[in-house]
Amino acid sequence: MKKTIFLLFGALSFFIVCNLSFAGQGDFGLVSAKGIVNTSEVGGKGLYVFSMWNSGRKTQIGADGSFSVAILSNTRPQKLSARDDDEKTRALALVLSQDSQNIILDATSTAMAILFSDPRAIKNAQEMEKYSKIVAQAKSFQDFVIFLKKNLSLRTIEELARDEEYVTLFEKCNREIFEVDRAAINNSLYEAQGQLEKSFSQ
Repeated sequence: MKKTIFLLFGALSFFIVCNLSFAGQGDFGLVSAKGIVNTSEVGGKGLYVFSMWNSGRKTQIGADGSFSVAILSNTRPQKLSARDDDEKTRALALVLSQDSQNIILDATSTAMAILFSDPRAIKNAQEMEKYSKIVAQAKSFQDFVIFLKKNLSLRTIEELARDEEYVTLFEKCNREIFEVDRAAINNSLYEAQGQLEKSFSQ
């Protein structure tokens, strides 16, 4: 179980880093994305929203949780993160540039972003809508959201990724939604960890 937890944490870190690194390639059009961090579900001091396309600037959230950041004008979803003053991740969201004016970072968006850890696998808004409907009907996903609602106000995602209940719920989501068993998950996480370690050595 400890190995699974370590690999899960490594995979989460890899996919966040990988996505941001990929996003930084090329010169594309940008749009302004606006939304709310649900601070009743998401905790942390000095919260800000991070987007690779925001020129590395920290976008502090308003008193009401509101924010505005630059994102890539693209058909594929991108990942935004809410971080605290210790640079730890407190919430995540997959964002479409064509639907960028009403973004919510909360327990539900975080569960979705964790489950689809590499947003490049989703090609467009139609696929995003299809997967969102499938996921919303899964009991394992609802249980994962409930767990995050109880814990995101208290702990970072990095801390939660080491929690056995988190790992169990994550695995249940994969089995129910993607029909992936523990062996396949472990193999995937092992490969992701190897890629993470390789990226650090370059």
